[in-house]
Formats: sequence, C-alpha cells, structure tokens
Amino acid sequence: MKRLLIPSLALFMAVGFLVGWNCSAHEEYTCRAMYVPFGEGSYVMVDQEQNHVFTVTMPKKIYGLSGEKITPDQLQKGNILAITGDGERLLTFPEQYPGVTKIRVVEEGAPQDADQYQHIVDRLYSEPDPSEPPSLRITYTTKLDVYPTKLAYCVFVTRGGYQWSWISDEATGEKQSDIACGPHILEWDQINEADLAETEQMKLLFSKQPDSVQVERWPENQKGNPSAESERVEVRQKDDSWFIDGEPGYIYGIYSTWADGNAEYALVTKLKK
Repeated sequence: MKRLLIPSLALFMAVGFLVGWNCSAHEEYTCRAMYVPFGEGSYVMVDQEQNHVFTVTMPKKIYGLSGEKITPDQLQKGNILAITGDGERLLTFPEQYPGVTKIRVVEEGAPQDADQYQHIVDRLYSEPDPSEPPSLRITYTTKLDVYPTKLAYCVFVTRGGYQWSWISDEATGEKQSDIACGPHILEWDQINEADLAETEQMKLLFSKQPDSVQVERWPENQKGNPSAESERVEVRQKDDSWFIDGEPGYIYGIYSTWADGNAEYALVTKLKK
C-alpha cells in the first residue's frame, strides 16, 4: 500500500496543519489535468494550465473517452481529464478537491507523458516498510472565530501497541512477526491532539485499508486512570472510508485489524478556544 511523505515545510511541522478554501468555492469549476498513478492505489492529478498538484474525492460520475461510464481503477497513466466540481480545495500538499462531481477522459495520452512528473512522485512516495503496522491520519473541519467559514485540518494519530506479521522472504514466503505491548491508552505519556470547536465528523485515513475498526473514548480528565470506564463510539463505513463523530474533551482509542495483525491508536480532542 501507499506511504505518503509530508515535506518538511513549516506548514506541516505541527501535529495537525491548517488549510484554507478557494474563493471559487460553490461555483462550478472545470480544469484539465493529467492522471499520474504511483505505488498501489495512489495517484496525483497535475493541472495542465496552472501546473499545480492535487487529489480528488472520486465521484460516481466518471466517463471514458467514448462517453462510457468507468470506475476510478480504469483511469490510465497519462490520461488527460476534464474534472468538474465546486472549486473548493484544501491547501495541503498535494491539494485536495473534495467537491468533484464529474470526471471525463478527454485525451487518452500515453504513460510516458506522465514521466515528466516523476520528481513529484518522488516527493510523495517511498516503498512501505512491510514490518511496520499501518499509520493513521484523521481529517475534519471546524470553526474558528477569526474566519467566516470552517477550516480543515489533518492530524496524525498516535500509534501504540500492535501485533504484526509480514513476509520477510519473497522467494520462500517466510514470514516474521512482531508484538509491541504497552500501557493502557490512558497511561500514554504523549497523545496527539485535535482542536475542535464543536462535535465534528472525522474521517479515518489508514495507510492500509483495515478489515475492521472499533472506537471507544474516555473523558479527558480520566487520563492516568486506566480503570476508568469507556464509552463505545459509533463507527460508520462508507465505501472504503471510516467515519466517527469527534467531540471536544475526550481521549479516543481506535482499534483496527488486518489479515496481518492489529494495532491501537489514540487521539485527544481539545476544545478550540
């Protein structure tokens, strides 16, 4: 699966990073972009006029060169796409366009056409270490008093104990396993934080799609008290995405399983002042 590398710019050095909105939001907007896939299931689009790099939330309406309906995995390296949406963007790297409504292949292109963007791929991707359990990020939007609209954040979630196995020798299929045990989540010294002004939907982004996800939470004031009773949190799955509702003032424990093992993660939700 993919591993995204975040550039070491000041904007990304905090646990979460702030993003903004395009002034053209909520107006229909179409751009021409080249489809550049890499790794396993990863890709970027490169705008052919402004040359900026972005990803999209894939819409249901995706059409091939002849107008036939296709799926995202049928897009080909080098395809030139007409991408239509509301123009709203998250100023991450790459930028993210969540409001895309339609994609249409307008030129077939060729795989070698995308080679000019290899330097971009090199910044974003490296082969994952199979001995490492998947990482987890959470994205969400929340209000700030100084802005008239919500702002979007992305937070890397702290990983704790895990049990993981991987193939150590491709030729023989030999596998190795690793177990990392640790204290109860409420006894962890460091847990990454997310600032919320109110209850917000949070999207769980795993670097490898899990088979199952369970979430529980404790009031933040129970930190250091491993005997405190937890509360189960509803987890919603839509397509390949997982969602929870995050409320300020809690410690969230996230437990995920894969065919190769399991891992636990934790996040503190702070009330944004």
